[in-house]
Amino acid sequence: MTPTNLGDLPSNLPFPNQRVQVKRGAAVTDQAVSNLIAAGTKLSDGAGGLMEIFYQPRYACYWLVRGNIIVKARSDQDGNWRRCDFGLYISPADANGVTLGFSRPTNNYPTLEWRTYAFSFMFKLNPGITYNTYLGFQYSTGYWQLYHPNTPWHRIFGVVLGEGEI
Repeated sequence: MTPTNLGDLPSNLPFPNQRVQVKRGAAVTDQAVSNLIAAGTKLSDGAGGLMEIFYQPRYACYWLVRGNIIVKARSDQDGNWRRCDFGLYISPADANGVTLGFSRPTNNYPTLEWRTYAFSFMFKLNPGITYNTYLGFQYSTGYWQLYHPNTPWHRIFGVVLGEGEI
C-alpha cells in the first residue's frame, strides 16, 4: 500500500477513516425462497425495503461487508434436508471484477429449528463510483425455505478500510 500524503487530501473534507453502515431486518415475518427465484434476487428487510447498503468512496479503499441470516425449511415439506445458498453481491463490479463476493450454503431441515449463518467478503473499491452491496438469494435444491428478517438475526453491515491508502 502507498499512503496518501495528508497534504494531498482536500482541506475542506474530513480526514478519511473507517465508516460503518448497518442495515437490519425490520419485521417479524417469514420470507419464502425456492429454486423458482432467480439467483441474485435481493432479500427483503420484511417491511418493504431491501437488505442493501451503498457507498461512494472519495479515494480507493476496501469495503469489508458482513451478512447474517436465519433460515429453516418450511414445515410442509418432506423430512429431508434442503440446501439453500445466500450471497453477498456488489454492483457494479468492484475493482477486481467481483460481483458475487461470497455464496453461503445452508442446510435446512423442516423438523429442526431456525439456524443462523454469517458470511463476509472484502471488496476493493475505486473512487467516485457508487457501489451497492446486498444480501441476495443464490441457489436452492428445490422446495421452499424460509428466512426471518427480524432485527436480531437479519443484517448487513460494511466497514470502509484503508481509504486513500491503497
